[in-house]
Amino acid sequence: MESPAIAAGPAAHGEAWSSGTPREAHASMICAVVAESCAAAFAPRLRATILTGSLARDEGTFQRTENGTLLLGDAEFLLLFHDQFPLPPADQVVALESAVAERLQREGLHASVELSPCHSRYLRSLEPDVFTYELKICGRVVGGDPGALSLVPTFSCERIPREDAWRLLCNRLIEQLEPMATLRWPCARPPRAVCYRTAKLYLDMATSFLLFAGAYAPTYRDRAQALRGLAERDGPSVDCPLPLAEFASRVEACTRYKLDATSEEQLGEWTFWGEAIEQAHALWRWELTRMTGGPDEASDRALWERWRRRQPARARVRGWLYVLRSQGWHRSWRQWLRWSGMALRSAPRQWVYAAGTELVFALSSRLDVERPSDIDCAELTSWLPMRERARPELGRAPWQQAAHEVCMNYDEFLVGTRS
Repeated sequence: MESPAIAAGPAAHGEAWSSGTPREAHASMICAVVAESCAAAFAPRLRATILTGSLARDEGTFQRTENGTLLLGDAEFLLLFHDQFPLPPADQVVALESAVAERLQREGLHASVELSPCHSRYLRSLEPDVFTYELKICGRVVGGDPGALSLVPTFSCERIPREDAWRLLCNRLIEQLEPMATLRWPCARPPRAVCYRTAKLYLDMATSFLLFAGAYAPTYRDRAQALRGLAERDGPSVDCPLPLAEFASRVEACTRYKLDATSEEQLGEWTFWGEAIEQAHALWRWELTRMTGGPDEASDRALWERWRRRQPARARVRGWLYVLRSQGWHRSWRQWLRWSGMALRSAPRQWVYAAGTELVFALSSRLDVERPSDIDCAELTSWLPMRERARPELGRAPWQQAAHEVCMNYDEFLVGTRS
């Protein structure tokens, strides 16, 4: 495949930031390279390049390493194409992502870039949720039509459904499994990838809880302040499943780590990771009981079953149609019987959430850094739309293979879709 066109030479800083801090300068470099590269690769089809996610909020995490500067997490961009042109094929987009990353690396900046092509109807049809709200409030057009974000619907944060808050919590829990699937044991201290995901978990535990508490704010800084305000306010105590003052302190520490790449010693301990999952589990249950009306003493599976029964049939159909399109209608015929049985009960998203959260909760309660306790994962992996036969040469423990399969299904069927 021919390499995508990409501008040569050092990138000029874009206009999204004043480049007054190292984080702003690094973010500006990424935006300039992406904007130039996408314009060169897709002109005249490309209408606008839009920065989303933590970089758009000026909340990216950059760390100095021996080989330069590393962006933890992804630099996320929407590529808005003129409606009369088809979207580029996936392999062309992947090649451009690699080319951009290579150019940034030559500049001493190591960053994973995610480019998501779309048409205007995608932006117009976005429903109230955290992603849409933050895109509208914090998104930045770094190339092309400066009015592109006017296509995104305007709504108040009160319209964000509580289920979206709970989904966000599930996503962050499942993302804990990706680095765990490849760790070599014994592992005395969590590696950087685990520390970063632990911080992100606490930050979005705050996001999720604040949405339930009616105090949501669109940036990590503002959420930490809002949580501290709830912890210190006069009057009746706030309904929260966690000790609110301690929760606020941990969110503040993780916010400092996320924004300033400060060394938070406690993030580098397995005990802290285990406590984070334990607290996320308590919040997960608290939110689920409030969405379903279930009793506080109900088991996790009983709560999941109550939530499953609340899902509309059209959501199940839409989810399984996405799986069929993704895997190929004819190539996947051997899975049709199994999928039809699963579809009668729930959508792919619910199955992946059920398997992933149960695995991470079990892992946190049994983790031994010298010899991790094995977990019977046969039932959990049977809930996943796609299975992968373990390769003996990889040397994964059964729970690590299960973690890998959960992440594979999460990336394939949940990321980037509302199905």
